[in-house]
Amino acid sequence: MNTQIAWLKIPIVGISLLTLPLILICQDRRVEFDLGCLKIPDVVVKGNASFSIIYRCEINAKGKAKKIHLVADRFLKPGKVSSCLKKWRFVGFPPRDEYTVSLVWRHGRGWARLAVSNREVDFKLDILAPGRGG
Repeated sequence: MNTQIAWLKIPIVGISLLTLPLILICQDRRVEFDLGCLKIPDVVVKGNASFSIIYRCEINAKGKAKKIHLVADRFLKPGKVSSCLKKWRFVGFPPRDEYTVSLVWRHGRGWARLAVSNREVDFKLDILAPGRGG
């Protein structure tokens, strides 16, 4: 099992950007991603909303998402999410297979969890809120 350290830019309650260290522990798998491209509408941020967005995609041999399809997303524009996912890199995930990518937003905290899964892979990353150590 490899332990890797990554720096992640995330919007904190959809407004400011911080760079936080995260430790990713997985079996030779990692996701290189930036949540800054997922802008949460102000009305959602102020509206005490917690929600998940779920998309299905295929990952190519270079680790890039393609053929992205909406499964569930009530608040973000699917075209913007698709453009964002295409910038991410899925390292160590078997290519040419379909995956479910989900993100959880928690009111007052921001993005809380990223999950990538299919019938063979169950990758989860809890995103630490500022000041909650790790």
